[in-house]
Amino acid sequence: AWVAGAQASPAGSPAASPTAAQSPSQLGDDPTPAPPTIAWSIAPTAVVYGQTITAQGTVTPATDGQTVTVAVDGATVAAPVTDASGAFSATFVATVGGTVTATLDDGTVGPPLTLSVAPKVTIKAGATLPWGVTKLWVTVLPATYAGRVAATVSHHGKTVAVAAGHPTAGK
Repeated sequence: AWVAGAQASPAGSPAASPTAAQSPSQLGDDPTPAPPTIAWSIAPTAVVYGQTITAQGTVTPATDGQTVTVAVDGATVAAPVTDASGAFSATFVATVGGTVTATLDDGTVGPPLTLSVAPKVTIKAGATLPWGVTKLWVTVLPATYAGRVAATVSHHGKTVAVAAGHPTAGK
């Protein structure tokens, strides 16, 4: 029989039972575990188009086998899986800058990070002609880059030419 929160035990002394003053967490049986969190980083945070970025972090509480979706402006770039300690790591090639997020399948999102990606510019020189003229080709990646590009040509420390403009199809 229950008497003031206690039950008689076979030995005649009251057995421990929950009282109105005890919460489930005090009894070690918390029905609402802490929500997961993601602590993470990317490195480097500013790169040239085509360079590799590393995303790494930890999911707490640690759970083995959770997929962490890494996305740049909503486009998935990597999907590492956590190990037993909750750690994850992945690399991806930077093709666009923007807001980088890490999201668990349950919708938990880590703090947003910013990635800056500059266009990759290469210059190729043609053969020098006898009268000292050389043709240069400037290539920009991604080919869709529409910003302004400026190339300065120096010879023996002196500027000999400057070309500027907006590339078309990366040239």
